[in-house]
Amino acid sequence: MYLSLLLCATLITYAGSAQEKLLVKDSFEDSTYKENWKSAQVCCSYSLQRSDSVARDGKYSLRVELHSTDPIVSKGKRAELTTSAIELSPAKWSYSFSTYLPVDYPTDPSYEIIAQWHEVADAHLGEKSRTPPISLQIQNGRWVLSIKWATDPVNTSKSLSGAKKIDLGEAARNIWTDWKFIIYFSYKEDGYIELWKNNEPFVCYNGPNYYNDEMGPYFKIGLYKSQWKRSMPKLNISPRVIYIDNILIDKSL
Repeated sequence: MYLSLLLCATLITYAGSAQEKLLVKDSFEDSTYKENWKSAQVCCSYSLQRSDSVARDGKYSLRVELHSTDPIVSKGKRAELTTSAIELSPAKWSYSFSTYLPVDYPTDPSYEIIAQWHEVADAHLGEKSRTPPISLQIQNGRWVLSIKWATDPVNTSKSLSGAKKIDLGEAARNIWTDWKFIIYFSYKEDGYIELWKNNEPFVCYNGPNYYNDEMGPYFKIGLYKSQWKRSMPKLNISPRVIYIDNILIDKSL
């Protein structure tokens, strides 16, 4: 593990020296922040709001609120900002953002997704949308990184080649958590994810992390809870509120 972290640190230093493309930079200080994003998937006026209650830097952050009774949006219970999809190319992508959970954020054995790297199905091959190959989740009061991959050119959420979940520690309340993901998207063994948490190297995952698709993923951040759409009993239906700040997404060679 120590050698893996040294490798991650070297790669991040290199990535920072060759910034090539900025996809999104948003600290929510401007009331027109939605113009920075491809879309906002929301049901209600409270779903996404600029807030001066807490901020990682500056005065504002994004307040995200989700209820179990919210109407369905894009086939799920969600309140998210989305980017455009990226092309798959021999490049690393860097995703940085900060999250803040209020002191009363509920604990639930069923997960919710805070950030996800969503696939783009090869529709011309008959492929349909699947679960995100990479997502940052909260489950049982802990941060979890979910990774899935598929090697077949056409696949479904039930025909994946593999999946892995990595525990990222307690989802601490009433404090900001800073995240940085450096990702090389690949369904092959050359894929990797470098994760820094609170400016410290935390996880270096080497291996497949994506589906065998023609397009790269689009990024989504906010709140998404799949169980609230299902008819199965829901153990904790308390509203979820999370604050997000300092989003930076760019590509480096």
